[in-house]
Amino acid sequence: MDIYAEPPKEEKHNKQPPSKASDELTAQMAKEAIQNDEDLAPVADQIDVNVKDGDVSVTGKVNTLKESNKIAATAQALGGNVDKVTNDIKIVKKK
Repeated sequence: MDIYAEPPKEEKHNKQPPSKASDELTAQMAKEAIQNDEDLAPVADQIDVNVKDGDVSVTGKVNTLKESNKIAATAQALGGNVDKVTNDIKIVKKK
């Protein structure tokens, strides 16, 4: 065994694109993660999560930038089939 051998190189071009089923599962997992977070649960019903080819888009309305950022971070933290997260959440101040 050659201890100086280089490890095999990961080839990105061989990565399979996520399937529609895995996109739907990723969206479901993101929604559940948002609903199960005690800070985000109050606004979870105002958030939509869409996934296409591993790209997650979160939309809706929240009260603070902190909530918006945490929702995007929650989606990104799923890893796996998540390539990128687009945060299109609007901040709406409570009256």
